[in-house]
Amino acid sequence: MKPSLACLLIILVNFVDWGEAFSVSVPPVRSVCKNMQPGHDSYKAQQSSPPFNVTTDVAQVRGGETVDVTIYAKNGEKFKGFYVQARDEKGTPIGTFNENTNAKTHSCSGIKSNAAHHVNSEDKTKVQVSWTAPASYKGTVQIQATVVQRFTTYWMQIKANPISIVS
Repeated sequence: MKPSLACLLIILVNFVDWGEAFSVSVPPVRSVCKNMQPGHDSYKAQQSSPPFNVTTDVAQVRGGETVDVTIYAKNGEKFKGFYVQARDEKGTPIGTFNENTNAKTHSCSGIKSNAAHHVNSEDKTKVQVSWTAPASYKGTVQIQATVVQRFTTYWMQIKANPISIVS
């Protein structure tokens, strides 16, 4: 086999492996921590009302307690991905998400697991993740998500009702 053909085969095999690794869930781009915008080339977020909702199971918790967060599609729509954070009144990501079969955690600004995202790009109609309020925080937070219907179509800042964290 010619050396150039061997090199080409090695490159192709590595490319296929790399592509396969990220077909499950692409690691979020760094900027997503701040603006929650996926790195989907130059595609812009939809401005229409989102066909998805974000809800929580409670309106008030104590620091250290866990909240169930549900992201779901309306009217039979499907989505492929999501990125979710809880933000305080200043817009700073706060608290900790827990991994499950639907969600991987992501760390922003050096704070472990303060965001979560999809584990695969299979069609979904509903996912649940759990979020733990910080033990020492008192105030209001809001869960917000970016939901990706397909690579070119996504909605940002889909917000759940605010949650009060009390001592």
